[in-house]
Amino acid sequence: MESATKGGWIIPETVIKARIKEVCQQVKDAWGSHTDYLDILIILKGGFMIGYDVIKELKDAFKLSIHFLTASSYNYATKPEGEVVFGGCFPVLASPFLVVVDDICATGNTLQAVRAHYEAFDYDVKCLVMLDCPSQRTVDFMPDYKCFEVEDGFYYGYGLDYRGYLRELPFIKKLEVSL
Repeated sequence: MESATKGGWIIPETVIKARIKEVCQQVKDAWGSHTDYLDILIILKGGFMIGYDVIKELKDAFKLSIHFLTASSYNYATKPEGEVVFGGCFPVLASPFLVVVDDICATGNTLQAVRAHYEAFDYDVKCLVMLDCPSQRTVDFMPDYKCFEVEDGFYYGYGLDYRGYLRELPFIKKLEVSL
């Protein structure tokens, strides 16, 4: 697993894509012999870029059913604020196998809630994240697959936003705060 822990760094697009490919191979290795069908649930808004890359990597190994769920916990802040707000209904799935894709696992609240919802209906749920920040965890939760483990901080680019902007950047950067 990659680790990016120094301030002022950038994870370039080539490194991101290579790591997503490696993580998706882990998904194929884990589930490829168990099923031909796989549901992908992309947590919006931040998960859209990694979600697209995960779909591209898994489309030849599985028949995919793709879903979206809007969730918000940051509300334009640089740290998660309180409870998670979901927009809309939880999608009905086509298969019993689900990969939930999100941009970052910070507190763990969003992914824990999504996992609990689907596990209550006997789905086999795995969570895949671009960034894992265990130092911010407020619940007992670990993603099943993670591309990069990062230190406490605020990250933007590649789907992660800064106050609603910069999601489209092809790299991930840590916000530098000047005092």
